[in-house]
This record gives sequence, structure tokens and C-alpha cells, in this order.
Amino acid sequence: MPIPQCAADHQARSQAGGSEGLTIRAPGVIGDVIKALGGTPAPTPAPETYDAMSKGVIQGAFMATESAKNWRFAEVAKYITNTWMVGPSYPFYTIINKNTYKKFSPEVRSIFDQLCGSTGSVMP
Repeated sequence: MPIPQCAADHQARSQAGGSEGLTIRAPGVIGDVIKALGGTPAPTPAPETYDAMSKGVIQGAFMATESAKNWRFAEVAKYITNTWMVGPSYPFYTIINKNTYKKFSPEVRSIFDQLCGSTGSVMP
């Protein structure tokens, strides 16, 4: 499932092209998307983004929606624009040692499987 992305900044956005003149934290390929939308991408490391936004060095951040809480961007940005239709999703993986997994009770394994699923190849 793709992780929704958001651009948190100081101005409300009602359309994708509303990035003209803004510097947005957008590392990697997503920087090309921000550039195409008229913004200036900034490859700001995630731990430095809050400070950069609070000082006005960047006006927004293209990150997962939960970053508004996890990275406290909601404290320094007035608006969050859901941009799920733009840009790549960033998958994350849960990896566990097979022997450790086997030590889980059947109930815990069931919960783990339900929440994390199983995709790709499994190491023997």
C-alpha cells in the first residue's frame, strides 16, 4: 500500500501547481516532481527539516503524512496538502530473524502476519 505524501507549508494549496517560488524538502526522484510543479527541491535531511522550516529556509516538506506528527511539522506548518496522486511511494520493510519469529506464540505470529504481511522472497 502506498504511503500518502504531503507538502506541509505556510500557504493553503488547492492545486498541484501551487509550488511556484517555494523551496520544498524533496530529496531524490521526488525533487524532479517538485521542480516540474514549479518549486525548488531541497535535499534536506529529515532530521534537519523541522529547523529549516521553522527558520524559513524551506517552505515545505514532501514527506509521508505521518511526518506531521512524528517529525512535529504540524508545529511549524499551518497547512498540509494531501498529494497522494503525485510522486513515488516509499516502501518500508519489517525484517525479522526467522528463528526469533518461530519463538513467537501462534497468537503473536498471527498478529504480526496480519500487520506486516509477507511479500517478496523469504530467505531459507
